[in-house]
Amino acid sequence: MCTLPIQAQAEDFNYSINEGIVTITGYSGPGGEVVIPSSIAGLPVVYFGWIFAERSDLTSVIVPATVPTIGSGAFRGCSNLTNIVISDGVISIEESALEGCTSLKNVYIPASVAYIEAGYRDGFVFTAAAFDGCSSLSAILVDSANPFYSSVDGVLFSKDQTKLIRYPAGKTGPYTMPPGVQDIGIAFERSTGLTRITLSDSIDRISAVAFAGCTGLTTVTIPESVTEIGTWAFSDCTQLKSVVLGGNIASIKAQAFARCDQLTAVYLTGSFPNSEPTAFSSEFTSYYVPGIPVFGGQWAGRPTAPWRPRIDSAVPGAANDFGFTITWTGGQSLLVESCTNLTSPVWVRLQLSTLTNDSIRFEDQNWTKHPIQFYRLLTVELPTHVIPVTNMVFIPPGEFTMGSPITEAGRWDDEGPQTPVTISRGFWMGRYEVTQGEYREVMGTNPSFHNGLKNGTNYGTDLSRPVEQVRWGNAVAYCDALTAREQAAGRLPAGYAYRLPTEAEWEYSCRAGTTTPFYLGEDLRSGMANFHGRFEYPPCGDSLTFCTNASGVFLGRTVSVGSYGPNPWGLHDMMGNVSEWCQDWFSDNYSGVPEIDPLGPATGIRRTSRGSSWRHQATALRSALRDYGGMEYRGDFTGFRVVLAPTP
Repeated sequence: MCTLPIQAQAEDFNYSINEGIVTITGYSGPGGEVVIPSSIAGLPVVYFGWIFAERSDLTSVIVPATVPTIGSGAFRGCSNLTNIVISDGVISIEESALEGCTSLKNVYIPASVAYIEAGYRDGFVFTAAAFDGCSSLSAILVDSANPFYSSVDGVLFSKDQTKLIRYPAGKTGPYTMPPGVQDIGIAFERSTGLTRITLSDSIDRISAVAFAGCTGLTTVTIPESVTEIGTWAFSDCTQLKSVVLGGNIASIKAQAFARCDQLTAVYLTGSFPNSEPTAFSSEFTSYYVPGIPVFGGQWAGRPTAPWRPRIDSAVPGAANDFGFTITWTGGQSLLVESCTNLTSPVWVRLQLSTLTNDSIRFEDQNWTKHPIQFYRLLTVELPTHVIPVTNMVFIPPGEFTMGSPITEAGRWDDEGPQTPVTISRGFWMGRYEVTQGEYREVMGTNPSFHNGLKNGTNYGTDLSRPVEQVRWGNAVAYCDALTAREQAAGRLPAGYAYRLPTEAEWEYSCRAGTTTPFYLGEDLRSGMANFHGRFEYPPCGDSLTFCTNASGVFLGRTVSVGSYGPNPWGLHDMMGNVSEWCQDWFSDNYSGVPEIDPLGPATGIRRTSRGSSWRHQATALRSALRDYGGMEYRGDFTGFRVVLAPTP
């Protein structure tokens, strides 16, 4: 059995006729599903006022095309209205037209509609939106031919999508605002199903009452573009626990966070904004980033504290990986490191990330390889306007002891005296030695011995092996050419350049927090790096420098970069494969070396090299061992790697 909508009869209405048109002034017919007639007594119906307001028995209604306006309060309080058909021909939907229609789930806006009341709040002056209080409304759909409005994922926008007019109050879950939105008005007021909002970075103001009554919100991040948060903007967000304020907010108006009783943390990415005395009603702590001046230890009448990253949900993740969520401020860079003991820790770099939002997930796929594992989180000042070439590792500033102790086997006098050194500025270093392919791409030539047929031996054409047979000047020329190329491409701003590492930068990066002879520990055995594997370390027997292993591996050539595991900071082949040129002139020892960013002697006749190579014994691969070469020297075991750093 099919139940048809009730076609209301003329006798069900009170109406008046003026100049050939009908105005309906009352309705006494039944509820349920009602079709408003397009004509009565042969004349067009153009207005029906608020005759259906508060009719809780009304479940469905069709508004005819002859009615240009669904007026103020027309269906206000029709709490069981589940469906409304707005015919093509209706031009405007006025204030409170469907206010309080708590059962309405969907609305379709035809092409003819040119005006929908979006609502307005300014102090005690307010206008209710057309769909105010439609708590079950999950989608507002718009005919694609409408020249004034559009709909994206059920959300009502202006045609150009610069203004978000109404977020359906019954829409549930998180919401990411499309880019380019500039105005949100009171679009989200009482959207109780909204659980998370990602705002467009083109919005400069959070309007009064914009998110008032959004009881599903637990955290909010205000983007850097916003300069003001209006009156009552987040009032009655009763589950709101934390707020991140963008660094350009200048003003927070009265009652902006009124009755947000669970708000306990406010995070500031910039200076403390001006906050009116009644802006907040709860007790909270405001957290500030380093470098922000704090006056009197309070803001908005509440205590302040330094903002440190927060770690949550430290549980096994995908494929039983161990992981945790890191929450901080977007744009900040964080370094995750781990070690297996805290007595003599060697911190291994696991992940360096820049937060694009306010949280990021870290997962350690190797956590089951260790019976116990400790993690730490470091903040890193990572320049965001520089785009390094591929396979560069950011090395944060820090301190280390340069050189070797006098008790280290195989030590040379030029490795001392041990000197505390501070590297004051971070820099990027090549994850690998510069390859033959990279050198040829930039310089147009490949000088390497280990390529093709040489002296009766075919070394193949694998361009992933390190370039060698380069003079120190060739390495510098490569760095200069790479800098010029990246600057021309717009990836490298003024004030940054590729160059060779200083000797201090090289040893700091090689050690990567370790103090043992090698970054792998006390020993170096055959197979752990590309070196003369028949002469291992530590020394044994009568030898002071090596321990013989007759079956040790000696390849007698270079291998592809990255063939052996990295050091704790993710750098490969910092021992063996090829020796690496450094920027410094060679010095006889470290006496008088500056303790901050040493650059080596001002003049000299030989340049420093580090790391040793495929042809050297294990003792020469120690982190502290130093070597050198003349300006014209170009051996088949000498190459280089680059750093990217600010220019002096």
